[in-house]
Amino acid sequence: MTRHRFASEALAREEALRCLLCDDSPCRCGCPAGVDPRLFIRRIRFGDLAGAARLLRRGNILYGVSGYVCPSRRTCAAKCTHEQLDRPIDILGLQRFVADWERTETAAGRAPTTPRRVPVRDPARPVAVVGSGPAGLACAAELALRGRPVTVFEAAERAGGMVRRVIPAFRLPEEVVDFEVGVVARLGVQFRLGTAVTDLAALRDQGFAAVFVATGTWAARKLGVPGEELPGVVSPLALLENARRAGAVELGPRVVVIGGGDVALDAARVARRLGAEVTLVYRRSREAMPAYGQEVEEALEEGIEFLFNAIPEAVLGEGRVAGLRLRRVRWDGPGRTALKHEIHGKPLELEAETIVAAVGLDPRPADTLGLPVVRGGWIASVDRHGRTDADGVFAGGDVVNGPGTVVAAVGEGKRIAAAIDDYLDSPADATAKQDAPTKPLLSTAVPGDAAAKQSTPTKSLAPVVGSASASGPCAAPAPGSEVYERPRADLSVEFCGVRFANPFVLAAAPPSDDLEMVRDAFRAGWAGAVLKTTSVEGTSVPLAYPMMSSLEIDGRRVVGLGNIDLISEHHIDAIEQRVAALKREFPDRVVIGSIMGAKKEDWQQLVRRLEAAGADLIECSFSCPQGTLGSRPGAMLGQDVEASRTVAGWVKQAARHIPVVIKLTPQVADVVEVARAVLS
Repeated sequence: MTRHRFASEALAREEALRCLLCDDSPCRCGCPAGVDPRLFIRRIRFGDLAGAARLLRRGNILYGVSGYVCPSRRTCAAKCTHEQLDRPIDILGLQRFVADWERTETAAGRAPTTPRRVPVRDPARPVAVVGSGPAGLACAAELALRGRPVTVFEAAERAGGMVRRVIPAFRLPEEVVDFEVGVVARLGVQFRLGTAVTDLAALRDQGFAAVFVATGTWAARKLGVPGEELPGVVSPLALLENARRAGAVELGPRVVVIGGGDVALDAARVARRLGAEVTLVYRRSREAMPAYGQEVEEALEEGIEFLFNAIPEAVLGEGRVAGLRLRRVRWDGPGRTALKHEIHGKPLELEAETIVAAVGLDPRPADTLGLPVVRGGWIASVDRHGRTDADGVFAGGDVVNGPGTVVAAVGEGKRIAAAIDDYLDSPADATAKQDAPTKPLLSTAVPGDAAAKQSTPTKSLAPVVGSASASGPCAAPAPGSEVYERPRADLSVEFCGVRFANPFVLAAAPPSDDLEMVRDAFRAGWAGAVLKTTSVEGTSVPLAYPMMSSLEIDGRRVVGLGNIDLISEHHIDAIEQRVAALKREFPDRVVIGSIMGAKKEDWQQLVRRLEAAGADLIECSFSCPQGTLGSRPGAMLGQDVEASRTVAGWVKQAARHIPVVIKLTPQVADVVEVARAVLS
């Protein structure tokens, strides 16, 4: 699948319209960070790009970076239902489009999203994050969104880790990383750049209640062949970092890159762009390459030569690299556990001035900060929540798992943030040293020490983001906390000169005859309420429960039901007190009184008393029987044109400042005639 860069919203929407919006959303199961592509794609369809950005940022705090470097054909797009029809939805392209739109709008001063600033709930117990790569940034952001004070320590002068220092700018523009780090900073995360942490105990002595170590892998693995110490054999990280920082590196005309991962592909493409003839050597077949397939295609298009099923035997040269001797091999199967067999014959020799050994990355001893490690030098964690053998110290990302993707690191950072939050809230945190034998902050375990994995947690953690207990058809992590403020659209409307916060108003009915229910409605956001129709004191209110009557036609019973709950059992003395109480408690809500009476004095008294109590509007219930008013006793007032005209005049005469609304009945031959009568 070709990766797109959508040039317009129309093109992005066209691609979004291809999405089937699957109910089970299989693409969600492929995202380690917990993004549900179906949800943000649906918002692109409807032109809600800000909503798409909010959803993406909630699942992946670095969704803009991921939109450029995520191997989607191995994650979400690999599970797309459309794969079985024609081609998968270009999820990565749509994600990149939203990220670019958000960044562009923000740069133009039209910021469509605003990061939240959650009040700090425990300032005396801050958290330190060591390393500002994807795992560290994701953990810091999630902790800040949970109200934890967080400080990120970074040895480099700029935050971002590998994505800042190593990934080539043609794959990941500088401004993308700047924007993503800026989002994390605006959440309240503090950064101490140019500050290397070498002593965890000293960090804890500074008052940090918990520490997350996410220092990454910065040591290039050795080839293990003669001659690799010659000048001209370079680390892929040194090449990529120097090229990104300086823009040019002296390599010579011929470069050989050894390896088949993303770092090897990046190094080869950078060397090619610097003008060298580049050969990439990989020990297995093209199909077995761990690098993202699209990157391989682009490298081929750029003129990079690939040599598969070959392993280095020796680096050639005297005093400096002159070439590389290779041995052809074959494998007895497609997987990475297949056995290697050497092919007999003369070794192959390539001329080169520079050899880039990109066969793997390991942690530097200093990056483990003295924590227990397993064979290979990776920090040992005692469970999937990132806890180490040292109390209050967590570790994750590449320094624990080995080099991985940005999106996987983000998912782990969120998960460990939830575990740290739980650790800080747990009573066991405060009493652990009293209830259990004291453990040293740091272990003296050495690489390969089996004891590093035998530690048992002293307390159980509550389920956290991305836990194995997650329900649903897949084990994809749940989205993290909301990153952006929710939009507050202006839904206000004006009616009869009265402003309503939104167009949702309770009608006169049994719920509005209960003061507590009206209060609950106002707290829930309802803009107003019409209190149930009231009358003057002394009015007989015979209530017959269940307040429904059957309708009979042509001798057939119960062809329908009619509501006979027409009036409140509370008279005006109770209703005016309720109006005053509601306006006092909810001054921004609209309180409407509904009235009915038997004579002029009743109607006018009701109007004056409700106006004095603070009602915002008066509703005249001409849709209820009105006693002896009009020419047809017992009929609805609105069924009599002249009676409607007369009573409306009484009410308008009594109302000094308050608007009056006449509620008519549809049970007339011509409702327009009645409407004209009440207007006159």
